[in-house]
Amino acid sequence: MPSHLGLGGCVQAGYRLAFELGYDYVIRVDGDGQHDPRYIPEMLAALEREGCEMVIGSRFVNAEGEHSGFLRALGIVFFRAVLRPILGRSVHDPTSGFVGVNRTALALFSKSFPLEYPEIEALVVLQRKRFRFVEVTTKMRPRRGGRTTITALKSLYYPVHVLLGVFVNILKFEGRRK
Repeated sequence: MPSHLGLGGCVQAGYRLAFELGYDYVIRVDGDGQHDPRYIPEMLAALEREGCEMVIGSRFVNAEGEHSGFLRALGIVFFRAVLRPILGRSVHDPTSGFVGVNRTALALFSKSFPLEYPEIEALVVLQRKRFRFVEVTTKMRPRRGGRTTITALKSLYYPVHVLLGVFVNILKFEGRRK
């Protein structure tokens, strides 16, 4: 990118390009090397087989995944609890950046995508549109490059920021239903 857009801006730019080029599916892999590309065929197969709009590569479907730290584990448990009543079901790995989308979700996300810490807000947007998602079991590798953007200070900011984004998305949805 010619300028820094943040994670959400870069993901949206990629989704927009893929949509304009006519792709039917996109699998998103974070740039730190944690996502093992061996799982991509399984994620693509799940998108095709299930007819859902999104597939999440989850470390925790079988409760075997490893957390990268105490605060991260706490955040995942917290967001599972927050998302359950909104989504009407559990999501095991709500912060996973290893996701695949079909053309329908690609069309939506190419126009608008949460800019900062987008994974959780994207799930709320999917629910608002009555789109479906599934999770497939994946394993994470140790980080091979870069460093987390969630520092000790940001670990306090992150949940507040994400909750505000979730709240705004719910208000948008409720406003359209009336």
